[in-house]
Amino acid sequence: MGCAALGPSLSPEKVPSLLDRHGCFLRTTHEIFERGVVMDELMYEARTQLRYARKLGLDIRYIDEHMGIGWLFNETEQRNFSEALRVWAMQEGLVWHESIPLKPLFCSSATELQIRLQTLTTGNYLLITHPAYDNEEMRQVGSRDNPLGVVARAREMDLRMLCDPGVRQIIRERNILLSRYDD
Repeated sequence: MGCAALGPSLSPEKVPSLLDRHGCFLRTTHEIFERGVVMDELMYEARTQLRYARKLGLDIRYIDEHMGIGWLFNETEQRNFSEALRVWAMQEGLVWHESIPLKPLFCSSATELQIRLQTLTTGNYLLITHPAYDNEEMRQVGSRDNPLGVVARAREMDLRMLCDPGVRQIIRERNILLSRYDD
């Protein structure tokens, strides 16, 4: 059984520590940690994904960690994945997300985001969301901590929050500039 949606760019035999018995990426960073972190495999896969994205014509300008993967640590090499990614970002001419001082903005609903936007002071803020439609494909995404369907509902809420007319109105009225890491 292959894993087209959540599998590696490399052949499975090149990154076995990252994969389950079906050839899919392990679902959580804890599973990778429990299996044993092989830093070279993590970096090999990351480099391959970047090359592939660029080959497809995507203009990749920055990288960040996903799912808190940066805490993974390799005792033999005495380094964590976050540091390896930071060095790699510099080598590739990419912006590393932690190099920009940003204030976190946590919101889980349109009403909450509206309140936060109304009270923002001058500065640079970071709002991380994962907007998506709650559809059959998204309902197949889950983990030990998030049963199937939970992620889809949460991402639909993100989508609704970001598309909320009240949120958009406040952004216009307060002249809030939306930007990317590399702006």
